[in-house]
Amino acid sequence: MQVAQLTYRLFVEEDIPGLLSLWEKFSGWGGISEQQFYDWHINTPNGPCTIVVAQTQDGDIIGQMVFRPTKVLINGSEVIGYRVMAPILNTNFRESDLRSYDHPSHCMIRLGNAHAIANNIQVIFFSPSIGWVPILKVFPGYGLPDTQVALFDCIGIDVSKIKTVRANETGLLQAGVGKISEKYEKLWERFIVNNNINNAICRSADWLQWRRGDDLVLEVNDVQTQELKGVVIIKKNTGQVVELIAENITDIKLTLIAVSNWLYQNSNEIKISEIKLMLTPIIEQAVCDLPVHSINYRFAFVCFNPQNKELPLLRDWFIMPDE
Repeated sequence: MQVAQLTYRLFVEEDIPGLLSLWEKFSGWGGISEQQFYDWHINTPNGPCTIVVAQTQDGDIIGQMVFRPTKVLINGSEVIGYRVMAPILNTNFRESDLRSYDHPSHCMIRLGNAHAIANNIQVIFFSPSIGWVPILKVFPGYGLPDTQVALFDCIGIDVSKIKTVRANETGLLQAGVGKISEKYEKLWERFIVNNNINNAICRSADWLQWRRGDDLVLEVNDVQTQELKGVVIIKKNTGQVVELIAENITDIKLTLIAVSNWLYQNSNEIKISEIKLMLTPIIEQAVCDLPVHSINYRFAFVCFNPQNKELPLLRDWFIMPDE
C-alpha cells in the first residue's frame, strides 16, 4: 500500500531498531527498551498486537500505529476488538494537511482497518485527544467506516472534603492497598450483572495486572466477611481513577468514600489529595450527592465496526479512561 511515496505495511521483527528510534525521537513519551516493546506490543494477554508501520523509499520508518487485541462485550457477547494505541509520526510528516486523504495517520488506520476486516474483528476503539474529534466524525471521507464519538466531562473529589462530610457512611466497608486477583474477576462478573451492563471493555485479572500493574490498587472489603466489595485503581502521578467497580451504584459511591477516607488518612505516604473521574452515566449516578467539582478537561471515546455495521450507542457502554 503506497501513498505519497510512503509504504504502509505490517510490522516485521527487523523493524524493531527503527521503531525504538521512532519512540525515542518522536513519541513525546520518551524512549522504550526492546523488552518494553515486547511486553507492550507482543506479549499481551490477548496475543500480539497488529502494528502498522510507515516507511520511506529509503527504508526509514517514520510512523507506527498499534492495534492491540482486546476482549470486548457487545450486546452481551464477548468478541475480539482492536484498541488503537501508540500512534507515532516523525514530525517532518505531521505538518501535511490532516484533512488530506493521503495523510500518513489516515493511511495507517486504513491498513489496520483492512487487517481487522480480514480477521473478523468486530470493533476498533480508542481514546484520542479532543483535537481529533472533528476529523473522526467525518471518517467515511477518508475511506473508513462511520464512527461513534462520545465526550465525557471530568470531575474531581477532594479527599479531605469526603473525609469531613461523609466519614461515617461506609459502615463496615474498609479500604486498603490490594492486589489484582481472581476475587476481582468474580466482582467484575457481579458488577456487569447487577448493573445490566451489556457493552464494555472486558476485564480479567491477567489483563488488568498487565495493563495497570504499576498503578495504585485499592480494595474495599467488608470488615466482617472480608468479601471484596469494590476496587479502585488510581494513577499515582495524576490521581486519575482508571478502574472503579463494585456490586452496584450504591456500593460504587461507598467505595469512593472509603477510598477517599483511606487516601486522606495516608496522605503522608500517598500524595493524592484529589481523585479525578471520567463522568460516565454510572459514575454520574454514584456521585450525584457527593461534594465533587468540575475539572477543565474532556475525555473522548471513539469506536467503529470495521465492516461498517451498527454498534451499541457509546453512552450505553461501561468504559474507563485510557482503556
